[in-house]
Formats: sequence, structure tokens, C-alpha cells
Amino acid sequence: MPEGHTLHRLARLHQRRFAGTPVRVSSPQGRFGDAAMIDGRVFTRASAWGKHLFHHYQGGQIVHVHLGLYGTFRESRTPMALPVGQVRMRIVGAEYGTDLRGPTACAVLDEAQVAGILARLGPDPLR
Repeated sequence: MPEGHTLHRLARLHQRRFAGTPVRVSSPQGRFGDAAMIDGRVFTRASAWGKHLFHHYQGGQIVHVHLGLYGTFRESRTPMALPVGQVRMRIVGAEYGTDLRGPTACAVLDEAQVAGILARLGPDPLR
């Protein structure tokens, strides 16, 4: 299972790759139905709290990702090849894209729902 430092590293990477630009978000697997809610929106920032990753989008939507035991992100330069396997969420920016496979959680939340998760988790020792 990825530890907190891995999620903080991913947040910094996604911040560099996508922040401030509109991104294409899809669900090749079809299990992330909320992808249409954020597709084409500006990716404003990425953050991590413990083992939870948050992608913040223009308009207040936040994608919550918990990788669990099997979740992973795989990055590549654009244009990306067609997705292979069970890609839950694909994010494509101007120069880079990333595929999320096998997460325990991947859902669009609002600020109140994220605040509830953070309250339940308690302090993040890496902060």
C-alpha cells in the first residue's frame, strides 16, 4: 500500500503537470461516472492528506483518490496511447497525461465532504 509520502509526491507532480490549465478527464473503464462533471475544467491544484490525494478543479469540484492496496498512477507524455486494461480515470493535459488504475476510492466531492474526510483522518504527520 502506498504510504503518505508517495501521495505527497504525486500531489506535487500533478501540481506541476496540470495546475492552471484545463484538462480532459475521462473514465475509459466506465466506473468513474463523475468524470463528465470535471472534463474540460481548469485543474487548480493538487493536495494530499495522509494516504488521500485531492485534485481541485475550477468551480469547486474536488476529486478524492485513495489508492488502497492496488491503486497506481502511470504517467506519459501526450499524445497518450489508447488506454489498456482497467483505467478508472484518465487525465490529459497539454504535455502530460496520467492513468489511474485500481484505486479504493475515486469520486468527485465538495468542500464539505472533503472537510469530513480530513476531520475523520486527524493530523497528517507529513504536514
